[in-house]
Amino acid sequence: MVISIGHENICCDTRETFEKELSLRMASASAEIWVSENGTREETPCIAVLLENDMAMLTYFNNDGESYVSVGDEKRDDGIVAFSAGQYEVWNYQIIKKDEALAGLMDFFQCKELPQSIKWERVC
Repeated sequence: MVISIGHENICCDTRETFEKELSLRMASASAEIWVSENGTREETPCIAVLLENDMAMLTYFNNDGESYVSVGDEKRDDGIVAFSAGQYEVWNYQIIKKDEALAGLMDFFQCKELPQSIKWERVC
């Protein structure tokens, strides 16, 4: 599995290495991270992660062209939150905690499918 952040690709062969490297990158206050088998955004399945302080938002892309976004507190549908200095805006209800995102990404490392530890909404 490869973690891509900025211009850096970190190859992780074991679950332990993946968790360690991912945790280090997720400690950043603000980041965009991609996780896939070979480190490209075009390869599916993959997960894009937006991080801002203690918040995260995940987007999962599968082999059939479908995509899903994380769902946090569905009662928080009253606005948007900016990530990456305003580069991305997401609905409040799509935000989950960083530790929930990490757990979902660990599931993805194991199964290479839509992580069941996170609630999802299909967007296309």
